[in-house]
Amino acid sequence: MWFRVLLVAQILWESCVCLDDDPNSTLIYTPPSCTFVSEIDNSTLAHEVNKRCMNLIASKIVSKSGVKGVNVHNRKCGVHNATTIDSIHQSDICLSQYDDPIGVSFIHVLNIDNELYFTDYRDVKKKRFMKKRSDLEDLWNSKVLKHMPDKGFERATVLRIVNASNLINVFALLQFAQADAKTIYEGIFNANMATNGSFGQFRVNVSASGITDPWNCENLTSIIQRVPRVLWEASEGTQLASNPIPIGQTVDFACPEGLQLSEDIDGFDKYDNKFSLVCTVLTRYDEPEAWPQCVPRCGDTIEPPASSLMNKVPLNTYVPAGKFAHYVCNDTSLGVERGGSEFLKVLCMNDATYDYPPNGTWPVCAKRTTTMSPVLPIGIKSFLDKQTSQLQYRVRQTGWTAEFEPTEGKNWVILVVLPYFLGLTILILFCCIISRKDSPLYKMCSDSEEFKKI
Repeated sequence: MWFRVLLVAQILWESCVCLDDDPNSTLIYTPPSCTFVSEIDNSTLAHEVNKRCMNLIASKIVSKSGVKGVNVHNRKCGVHNATTIDSIHQSDICLSQYDDPIGVSFIHVLNIDNELYFTDYRDVKKKRFMKKRSDLEDLWNSKVLKHMPDKGFERATVLRIVNASNLINVFALLQFAQADAKTIYEGIFNANMATNGSFGQFRVNVSASGITDPWNCENLTSIIQRVPRVLWEASEGTQLASNPIPIGQTVDFACPEGLQLSEDIDGFDKYDNKFSLVCTVLTRYDEPEAWPQCVPRCGDTIEPPASSLMNKVPLNTYVPAGKFAHYVCNDTSLGVERGGSEFLKVLCMNDATYDYPPNGTWPVCAKRTTTMSPVLPIGIKSFLDKQTSQLQYRVRQTGWTAEFEPTEGKNWVILVVLPYFLGLTILILFCCIISRKDSPLYKMCSDSEEFKKI
């Protein structure tokens, strides 16, 4: 029962109402409020939010043709409630919208003395690299937040650790909300953060370190053949086509007015109706295997008849053709037409209208007759939908190519089930044989008992 209540609450929460009830009205999506790292004046609180954001960023890896890199993007990161330490850890992480990106990004190459280089540093998924990266990022972020609290610092992300004459060079991407931060960062770093050549527990060679511009991806014209024409022409890609895109920057693709993206699985806000393409640290775009299309869209749904005992699940954006809007029973212990689900789905069709039940045949919520727990099919479907979405995003993020394909699954019936079954059968037969009175082992045990009696 509680699972069902929580499931319905989640759907209603994710579908917050930001529109009116008129099916022909304009649906305006209003994202929930978010407090970003760069907006927090208290350096202690800012560092706590920063650590949560860095953990999220570090959990994702990009890959192209088997080469791996860390995850970077130009969205500000924060939480919904940053008033206390406890609220920071209890609140969900959120990102800024496409029209509110980070102001400036640049690379700081830091030469560290008295540090051995390990070949594990070549692979960003190796534990040695991850440990060194975590130590450097935590130190870097805490230092900048302390010494540059008024420049809208967002984060420092370690991109690479390379060999430099038996020392190491660390490449870190520094990102600020304020565009003028780059001009003063290097002076503050050398004077206040790397005092006397010491950067925390690390010994740095300031003269061999420096600031440089981020690496760039190819011009967007390199992908134009793969982007749907309608999507390309309606987006900013046409204006940026001749410009190199620096790593971490997103290029946002949107449909023309009146159309909707068929899918919004870019890993950012799934309700903003924008597909954001990121220039990754590998200087390649994180293109999806299949680009979303621009399709007709449906507006708000109508109110159901009172006799149906249903409410409509509020929308927070348009529904693309081929997707569904939902109604839910007022009492979630009931099922639609006595079935196992308390939800009724209505399809948005290609003519931008919903496929409502015909007049006089609207389904009614009533006591369920199914013997299966009604929570199970709903929970399983919700779980599978979530896993499918995550796998689709994972495939796009890892960028599987012809040189890096997932292997086919093994036949576990032949490799595991059959050998275990045969082994168990042989063991049972063996036990049956040796337990017979005429078996040699039984006679040996019987002779032993007789000998003891004598």
